[in-house]
Amino acid sequence: MTKKSKSKSKKPKQYEPQYLLIILAVVLLLEGFLMGSAEIADWQSGLSMLDMSSAISEAVTDTIVVMQPVVDAIKTIDTFYQESATAMTELLSLPENPFDQILQLTEYTNSFYESAAEELTTLLDLSSFARASTF
Repeated sequence: MTKKSKSKSKKPKQYEPQYLLIILAVVLLLEGFLMGSAEIADWQSGLSMLDMSSAISEAVTDTIVVMQPVVDAIKTIDTFYQESATAMTELLSLPENPFDQILQLTEYTNSFYESAAEELTTLLDLSSFARASTF
């Protein structure tokens, strides 16, 4: 003997539209009564609780403090690229007789890499930013 399992599927209750209309009318009447009975002092009190102007100015200030190291790093990168472009312009503008200028080319290359190393050392040394951004 095997038991047949009857699957009972629960159907959502179908309310009559008249009941839904009555519930909606009661809710709207209650809402209208509450809004009509509120006085100006109540509205002002509610608005003062929802006032976010001080939080917005504080968020802007916090964002500036947090993003300042990033802005400084981007400025340093820009300076590095400008100096490297200037150095490469000097490197690539050799005179007509390159054999006499091999030493000058080597000096330009060395000075470029020294400048690049100094800029990258300054850029990657974020310890000053970490000290400045601690609260």
